[in-house]
Amino acid sequence: GVTKNFDLHLKECEWRWKRGVDELTKELWQLIYKD
Repeated sequence: GVTKNFDLHLKECEWRWKRGVDELTKELWQLIYKD
């Protein structure tokens, strides 16, 4: 029902957030360690 869908939604949000953080971190490292 709704609870299961909400749980899936939370997991998707968490996954997207983590992925976004990974992308940001990569960009930050590239800025810091520019050759």
